Amino acid sequence: MDRRRFLKRSGVALASTTLAATPVAAAGDGDAPNDQVETTLVSPVGDDFTVPAGSWVDHRLGWVDRHEPSKRAYIEEYLEKLNFISYTIDGEPVENPDDYWNEPYVNENDYWTIYWEYTTPPVDPGVHEVAWTIEYEEPIDDGDRVFSGGPYTLSSEFEVVPGKKGNGKGKN
Repeated sequence: MDRRRFLKRSGVALASTTLAATPVAAAGDGDAPNDQVETTLVSPVGDDFTVPAGSWVDHRLGWVDRHEPSKRAYIEEYLEKLNFISYTIDGEPVENPDDYWNEPYVNENDYWTIYWEYTTPPVDPGVHEVAWTIEYEEPIDDGDRVFSGGPYTLSSEFEVVPGKKGNGKGKN
C-alpha cells in the first residue's frame, strides 16, 4: 500500500491540491443527506441511464474479486495498483476521488467487493456526462481478466427527465 493510502486509512489528514477551478459539489461529503431522499444510480461503466428530475444522483463503480476463493487481499492489491486519475461530472472533477471508496465486503456470491460511491444533489433536466479516468501501475487480475496500462477513460451519459421514472437502481 502506498504512503498516501496508508495515511488516509490510518486517519491522518492529508493536504492536497486540486486542478479544477470549480470542483463538483456534493452534500458536503459525497453522501445523500439521509436515507429518505430518492437516489438513482449512474456509472461510467455500462449503458446510458435515465434519472427522474428531483432525484439525487448516485455515482458508483466497483471492483469484484472473482478468484476462487475470493480474498480481501485481492481488493487491497487492486487499490494499490490502481491510479484513480479523475472522475468528472459534466467535465467538472470530483475533488479527492480516492476518498470515496467504501469498506470492502463479501457480496451475496461470496466475492470480496469494493465500491466507489459519490452522491450529488439533483441536477437540471437534460443530458449529462460522467467519465472515469484510471491507469494501472502494474497488471491486476480480477479472476476473470487481467487489466494493465492506461490511462483509460470510461464514460457514459445520463439524462434527467421530468415526470419519468429512471432506469438506474435506487438506493439500496
